[in-house]
Amino acid sequence: MNQMITKASTPFQFASMFSLKDSKIIQRYYHKELYKISNLSLSQFAPEWAAIQRILSLRDASYYNPVANVSKIGNTIGNWKKMLKKINSSLDNELSWYYELTDSLPWDNINHKLSRALLIKAFKQYCRKYVGSELC
Repeated sequence: MNQMITKASTPFQFASMFSLKDSKIIQRYYHKELYKISNLSLSQFAPEWAAIQRILSLRDASYYNPVANVSKIGNTIGNWKKMLKKINSSLDNELSWYYELTDSLPWDNINHKLSRALLIKAFKQYCRKYVGSELC
């Protein structure tokens, strides 16, 4: 089981994610409730890895050196934390930041079928329906 990970070229590229603490609380709830169901097997993805996936999907070239360094010393959560600390960040910081709807995005010049206007429209619809606000 995995939490939603915000990715590039989707409406959620403009959204932040749950903190590590909140993600773990949600996982404990699901673990407690779903294990009541017999013959159900549940595997949960560590929220720290969700944050790392988010970095790899949404960050720009300024993250090249930390990513390259982690690949050299070993792809572990501990090594990611060390590299993020060196650039004055943390996994929770990486989960909480988001792009503004007007920001220039690193992948804006990549040609794909979904227009930026369509992605913004879908994000606003989600926010209105599920969060009760035009902007989450």
